[in-house]
This record gives sequence, structure tokens and C-alpha cells, in this order.
Amino acid sequence: MLNVLIIGVGEQGKRIAQLISECPNTIVHLYDQDFSKLDGFDSKFQIYQKRPYLELFDIIVDCLPSYASHSLLLEAGTLGKTVISVSFLEEDFMQLNNLYRQEKGLLIPDCGAAPGMSHLLAAHAVCLAQSPHTVVMKVGAIPLNPQPPFYHNLTWSLNDLIEEYKRPAKVRYNGTEFTENPLSTIKSEKIFNLKLESFITDGLRSFLNSYPTIPRMEERTYRHKGHLEYMSSLENYNNLEQFYSLDKSDQFIMSITAIGRNYIEITYQMLNLPALVNSVAASALAAYKLIQGGFYATGVNPLEKMINYSPIILDKFIEMHRELGANIGLTINEKNIKI
Repeated sequence: MLNVLIIGVGEQGKRIAQLISECPNTIVHLYDQDFSKLDGFDSKFQIYQKRPYLELFDIIVDCLPSYASHSLLLEAGTLGKTVISVSFLEEDFMQLNNLYRQEKGLLIPDCGAAPGMSHLLAAHAVCLAQSPHTVVMKVGAIPLNPQPPFYHNLTWSLNDLIEEYKRPAKVRYNGTEFTENPLSTIKSEKIFNLKLESFITDGLRSFLNSYPTIPRMEERTYRHKGHLEYMSSLENYNNLEQFYSLDKSDQFIMSITAIGRNYIEITYQMLNLPALVNSVAASALAAYKLIQGGFYATGVNPLEKMINYSPIILDKFIEMHRELGANIGLTINEKNIKI
């Protein structure tokens, strides 16, 4: 029997809790600093009003906002714990690698949608491209019914959404790494017959270090037209809470491109509502099932590195995402290939 502690029970933590609780031989324990978020869970979940000792649990799932995650990961590493993290923390989690190795713990960071599934699919694309010189990840959760003036909706942590517009975004061009101001990089896009816009965001993260010889890399995030103009016009982001009342129906889409001797494109579309939440949860569930099934490693293992352990890892993630409603397609030199 595995005891799993989920810390942070917002929309993503709640969905992850539901899915992991359906796995055999699993007891799910829940903690959130805001106790009201724990209302509505039935008796099969163990609820805590105060944060329990991490030593009591086999696996910890970090669903905290980015500003609160690093201290948890540090504590868990000191205890040699197994951690699945979906947090968008700003700190460099690879700095914890020696700690987790020394204490024989495992951290799977950025185990969400993007970064997360995007990195896993990009790593697969890199292998297929053969000596790639370019990797571009285009990702985004966008509303099905965009309404002016926001042309977006709020389906996850507002603080972390704001980070996408504020946080300097790391890129690599001509072999040199530097940062971009996200809202200065807007361009037009078209995917799935949608006319959108994109801007550079800080989603490459560990991928830059995992593939240091690829000279060009960037992540761009999709948005409906009008949204980025609105965000650029704001002096601050203090009043975005007003948009919580908008329809939350969304879709999550990705286009991953790797160019080398082959031209690879992997497309991804999640329409099962709530789409972004389901995509994040699918990654966390896949990681949990792999660990429950006997996967073992130590140190910090982002998804693009885990793909090297076994092809089963990619297969399990694709299986979980498809079970929750994702459509995933692969083209090699413009020919459709089964993935």
C-alpha cells in the first residue's frame, strides 16, 4: 500500500487526487493551507488541517504555487523522498540533484502539461530529427469562448499565470543563451484552423541543460488575438481576479518542432474539460503509475531525461494523456506516422 501526500489542492491538485485515488493499493492524503479547498472530498481521502510530517508518506505530489514550492522540494530531498512536482517554480531545481542523489530520493520536476508533457514529446522529436539544430515548443491553454477585453480565462493559479508575462524567458539562439521580455515577442500563429498569437515564455527550463548542443531553442505560448494586447496595456496585474467569472471551458494545444536531418512535428490537442487541468493531471498520473510499477531512479529527473531510461516511459505518458482525451499526432518530413 502506497501512502501519497498531495500538497496544494487547487484545481490541478484536486484532479490529480481524484485520479491517483482510483489506483489500486493507494491511500491519498491531502493538505492545503486553505482548508476550505478540502471541502467535498469523501472518506477515502485522509484530510489534514495541519501539514503532516513528510516522513509518513511514500510519495509526495507537489501542487503548490511557484513561490511556495522550492522549500518543500528542499525538505523532501533532505528526507530522501520520492516527489512528483507540477509546480512552475522559478528556482533551478537541478541544483537539488546532488541532494536527492545523496539521500537516495527522486524528484520528477515540471511533471505537468507545459513544461512537462511538452518536454517529453520534444525529447522524442529530438531523437527522431537526428542531429537537430532547432527545437521550438509552442503550447497554450486557451478558452473555447474568448470574451473581450481579456480574451482568456482563469483555470489555474493566477499568480503562476502572471509569471508567464513577467518572468524573463530563457532562450538559445545561435548557441547563445539569454532572456527575452515575454510581451515584446508577440507574433501571429495558426494551428488547428485557429488564428492565434504567441509570445516567448520561460518553459524551456531544464531542457536547455539537457540538450546543450542544440543551437536554437525557444518556447512560445499561444493566446487568442486581443489577449496579449490587453495584457501589454496594463500598468499592473492587480485586477485580474475579475475574470474568474468567465466561462472556464478551454482547450490545451501544443506543436513541438525539431529540425535536423529530418523535420519532425508533434501536435497535441486536449479538449476534454477542463483541458489544461486534465493534461497536467495525466502527466502526474503517468509518473505515479510508473513509480508504483517499479520505476526507480535517484536524483532530479526531468521528463526529457526520463525518456532515456526506457521507451515504456513515453508510452505510459501518451497512454494516460489519450485516456483523458488528448489527440496526439506525429509527422516526419510531412508524412503522418503513428506515435
